[in-house]
Amino acid sequence: MKHAFIMNCHNDIENAIQSTTLLKKYWSDKSEVYLYLDGLEYSEEVLEIFRENCTEVIQAPYEKEKSISIINALNELITYSKEKEIDVVSFLHADMIPIFPETFYGFVERFHHSHKFMSYTPLIPGWLMIEFTNMHFWLDHPFISECFPASQHNIFPCNEYLLTRSFCKTDPKWTGKCYPMFAISLPITLNEGRSYHGSFIFHNYTPETSVVHTNDPWFWDNYETLSVFEKREYPRNLWK
Repeated sequence: MKHAFIMNCHNDIENAIQSTTLLKKYWSDKSEVYLYLDGLEYSEEVLEIFRENCTEVIQAPYEKEKSISIINALNELITYSKEKEIDVVSFLHADMIPIFPETFYGFVERFHHSHKFMSYTPLIPGWLMIEFTNMHFWLDHPFISECFPASQHNIFPCNEYLLTRSFCKTDPKWTGKCYPMFAISLPITLNEGRSYHGSFIFHNYTPETSVVHTNDPWFWDNYETLSVFEKREYPRNLWK
């Protein structure tokens, strides 16, 4: 089975550099990384970093509306991944990344064997709206060719709304083809992640994949400590 991370970058250059650098260092042995760029301007130095970090970098014309940019990126990256015969893709914003390889790839295997076309978590409980933190696609599913490219018609400037509306127009019963997931998130407030080494604020966390969505600098600065890639230091056992 072939897996790829697919990521969009719409002017969030620093986030994309730090996340693709970590993906290359710790995840490139099992996953390819495809990056879609459509921001205002990228220096040659920045482009070189992205080319070094990613399996493929796709540059597109500037799109001022970020929600449409995200849908454009998803359409292009899905198409490109199918051409490269990728089986499962995992969509990431530039400020999202998994932290535990065994957890993440265990999910990828389960999802692949489920024969569902995508994983789905509602953005808000009771609402039919896609949460982008939990978007993984099995590209051999017949519905992929029906629902992509997704519509970019901008009735409401929200990528979650645009993609959900597009799927509903293709098949009102599309959720029956999905792998259900849940995320730890509060849409209005922020959550605190804690470890022995410190704490950070996050928007979303998915236990089944270990994907974290956060802009907190502490998380990114301490990613290798929080993950299982580096040897950990534990406090002494106070119970002895």
